[in-house]
Amino acid sequence: MFNRHFFAARRMALGLTVEELANEILVAPSTVYRWESGETCPSLRMLVIASRHLCTPILSLIMKRTARGAGRLRSSPNCCMRMPRPSNAR
Repeated sequence: MFNRHFFAARRMALGLTVEELANEILVAPSTVYRWESGETCPSLRMLVIASRHLCTPILSLIMKRTARGAGRLRSSPNCCMRMPRPSNAR
């Protein structure tokens, strides 16, 4: 699941405004606002692009940190990033 709080925190830590990040990744500023508010989630393609501009691993944008995990990451139980298994059809 998209970690909107880390996304916003990382953007701010780099001193980027919503408008600056949006211009860098070629989306409208309203798109970034919707991602950060949780209204929508970026596609995997946009996550890859954003992770490059935010200088952070893509996993940090799609996983949540545990409260007592001392920085360990855990995946969300309802992760929407799972890929279906390929069928063995011949």
